[in-house]
Amino acid sequence: MRKIIYKERFEKELIFIVEFIAQNDGYHRAEKFYSEIYEKIENIPFMPYRFRQNQTTNNTNIRDLIYKGYIIPFRITPDTIEVLGIYKDNLWIKQ
Repeated sequence: MRKIIYKERFEKELIFIVEFIAQNDGYHRAEKFYSEIYEKIENIPFMPYRFRQNQTTNNTNIRDLIYKGYIIPFRITPDTIEVLGIYKDNLWIKQ
């Protein structure tokens, strides 16, 4: 099974989103969203190619997990799943 690696960019973007949810919808909803995101990500290593290919890259190893309208791009390598970031309506640009 591939190891999951969370890139710093993902962590920063997720914290920003969770803080926004907490301010607008309450702490409980933000906490629930946070835990559900990680739960979904933990299932990626089981058949990672079942997710759609990322539409901003031309790389078959970069895929998108979509959850509640948020797109979580990740890179598949032989040994790892690298979670790259998270975004919604704004365009995510690979760095």
